[in-house]
Amino acid sequence: MVRGVVYRIVSPSEISIPLSKIRKISKVFQLHLPKPYIETLVFMKSFYFTPFSTLLKFFQPHRIELPNLRPYRYVNIPLSTEQERAYREIRKNRVSLLFGDTGSGKTYIYKRYISDILQQGGSAIVLVPEINLVPQITNRVTDIFGDIVASWHSKKSPKERKEILDKIHNGNIRIVVGTISALFLPLPFLSLIIVDEEHSDSYALRETGYIHFNGRDMAIYLGSRLDIPVLLGSATPSVSSYYKFPVVRLKDSYFKGRKKYLFEEIDIELSQTILEKIGEKLEKREQVILFIPNLGNFKYVNCRQCGYQYECPNCSIKLTLFGEDGILKCNTCGYKRDIPNSCDSCSSDEIGVSRAGTVEIVKQLKKRFPETNITNFDSEKVKRKGSLETILSDFNSGKIDILVGTQMLAKGHDYKNITLAVILGLDFIINLTDFQSQEKALSLAIQIAGRSGREKDSEIIIGTKYLHFYQKYISNYEKFIKNELEIRKGMFPPFINFIRILIEEKNREKGQEILDSVVEHIGDSHLQLFLYGQAPIYKLQGRYRFHAIVRVKNISSGIREIEQLLHTLPKKVAKRIGIEINPNSYY
Repeated sequence: MVRGVVYRIVSPSEISIPLSKIRKISKVFQLHLPKPYIETLVFMKSFYFTPFSTLLKFFQPHRIELPNLRPYRYVNIPLSTEQERAYREIRKNRVSLLFGDTGSGKTYIYKRYISDILQQGGSAIVLVPEINLVPQITNRVTDIFGDIVASWHSKKSPKERKEILDKIHNGNIRIVVGTISALFLPLPFLSLIIVDEEHSDSYALRETGYIHFNGRDMAIYLGSRLDIPVLLGSATPSVSSYYKFPVVRLKDSYFKGRKKYLFEEIDIELSQTILEKIGEKLEKREQVILFIPNLGNFKYVNCRQCGYQYECPNCSIKLTLFGEDGILKCNTCGYKRDIPNSCDSCSSDEIGVSRAGTVEIVKQLKKRFPETNITNFDSEKVKRKGSLETILSDFNSGKIDILVGTQMLAKGHDYKNITLAVILGLDFIINLTDFQSQEKALSLAIQIAGRSGREKDSEIIIGTKYLHFYQKYISNYEKFIKNELEIRKGMFPPFINFIRILIEEKNREKGQEILDSVVEHIGDSHLQLFLYGQAPIYKLQGRYRFHAIVRVKNISSGIREIEQLLHTLPKKVAKRIGIEINPNSYY
């Protein structure tokens, strides 16, 4: 059985296909998508150039008859004077950006807002950017509100999803904490949407290479359709959100520890200073986190004799070495091959490696500190169900002394005994050909540093060649935002809009032909061509990638121009094109 949604009623004259090909309706469910959700769906289709069939899988139907909500006994969430001031400011706006330093109490304001909404007969959704954040945030909310709270994400089994949906339909669940897909759950009387860590790139949902929609932006849009408040929160808000929405600043931290920053001109290596600092912390029975941007043992494998580099045959991405498994692997498409004994190009046995990953750093640390419990924390490590929760629980209880991880370390985890954070390999972000590269690098550094110093003084070691940049802004992110806005004025978002036209084609020559045709049509339009050519990642999962980026002042007129451009192209060609509006990545 194929499920469908009634969008609108049409007359036979509007139907362009033979009526005999239209399936008969075999069953009508007592479910629907309320008007605000239909309006959001239609907007997403036109704004993101994404078909209904792709978007509909994110929308859960509502019951036509609204349930009686489970009664709520009001819980008062006490706030400090500064938090109370911020909360009053937030309540004045339909959309607010809570710019709160790490430890300033953003979560307390979230809980106070939710409690007041529940008291008024509403329900609430709390969005987080990644699955690994769901357990901790859910626990914090459940501690206050009990079993009217549910969590939602893509790893839930069909049985778990059905149980949660039944409770939502019956009015027994009034708060949902989840990733992007939680936004379109059928919560009756939805009255508040909170978007935590609003700066995160993970809110941009990517499938088949291009963005289908941005969850943060669609939370704001759905809130406007429902006429309900939306609260964005972050310690390092995006430059765009800071510019677009009322900012409520929260500076006072209730953390007792002070932070001391140390800088070393290194990339990814365990310097003598780092090893000595780790030893000092371990002697005091304190914990350490260490950020590495790479998975596995080594990011690059190459021949020292002729320079040949091992690259995925399906993607223009270097293969990562996983020593324990004896393989080279593409972290994008999953391609694997054995570790070579000799060079594929010149047969030399001088095979070299560079840029250590999480597994290799753990190996090196275990050699130096053999009695210490050290583990890696990355997407490969947490693949098995329950492994994420186990690692976080063991670290929180002190069973793990050192956690070596990728960007997962930066995402809002709250542990009191971390007194050293080591941040290595960040320079690769700053060196990206992306106008947002400094914003991303600084935000990540501050987020990782924010995991330390909760109860005790802490030290943060940053390995970088850009000492002046970090020294200038690491303790004053707002100063960076203001300077960045001055730099971007009139040239880059949020002052103007970028529309990226992305072409993915199995045949390289065909892809180039499509790009040439697109560029020619842009030349005949009112669009301003910013750049075009091969995408930074030229090949992905067997498809060659080309892009053209245009700048437009008015996004609505820009979208109309793009629609006209697509209509001038052959249908077969247009189907191979993805459109991204102000993307947060241009790879």
